[in-house]
Amino acid sequence: MALKTCCSLTRRAISWVYWPPKSRTTTPELLYLLCDSYFRTGRVSDADLTAETLAAYGRSEPEIMKELNDLLLHNGQTELAQRLSGNLPQK
Repeated sequence: MALKTCCSLTRRAISWVYWPPKSRTTTPELLYLLCDSYFRTGRVSDADLTAETLAAYGRSEPEIMKELNDLLLHNGQTELAQRLSGNLPQK
């Protein structure tokens, strides 16, 4: 029978705070929706940061990257659209 001591419980609680979970699941589609929502509510700087995050996670998905580029161009973010599309891997 394992005993849970005060130290073991504290160590476990601290490990949850300092080490993030091992799962790194991302959903580019949700990042796209968040980016679009930020543009619609006028939070352009948040939309730009979300677009950069989406570009990092969605780089291997050409359809997502095309939609992101279209979204940025539609919202007047030409420079960011060019920079993010310029970073795409060449086929």
